[in-house]
Amino acid sequence: MRKFLIILLLIPILSFSQSHRKFTRVGERAFKQQDYATSTINSIKALQQKSNFKKAIELFETSIIRVNRWYEIKIEQLERESIPYKNPTNVSDTKEIISLFETLISVQNELLFFPSKVKLSNKNYVKDNTKDYRPSIDKARERLNEYNLAAADQI
Repeated sequence: MRKFLIILLLIPILSFSQSHRKFTRVGERAFKQQDYATSTINSIKALQQKSNFKKAIELFETSIIRVNRWYEIKIEQLERESIPYKNPTNVSDTKEIISLFETLISVQNELLFFPSKVKLSNKNYVKDNTKDYRPSIDKARERLNEYNLAAADQI
């Protein structure tokens, strides 16, 4: 009976100790689906638990390079289609822009907790890919308010 209790107590500890692998697997799947934000966030979470986990380091290095630019290109495309206001569909485009900025901000927030012990191939990956998207999202929210008013007037 005593051995059974010990095994029951060790199961949660062992499953927690392997969670860095789970974060990495989820991040790798997200990367394959071109969801670079989820990939980056999960690689950071894995590295927070085990700072020398090679697969997580590789995943972080490949996804951090893509994450900002990928979403910025999407935002630029939506802005080209929706600025200036033409019709009520511009409201949904602007909402999507805000959503993309919120995703980028969540990545930036996670970068604040990037473990300093991690040895990256380029020491400046975190610094070079840290950006402040708050002014941009504020502009998009202002534009959304204007577009909501314009759409209401048009309807």
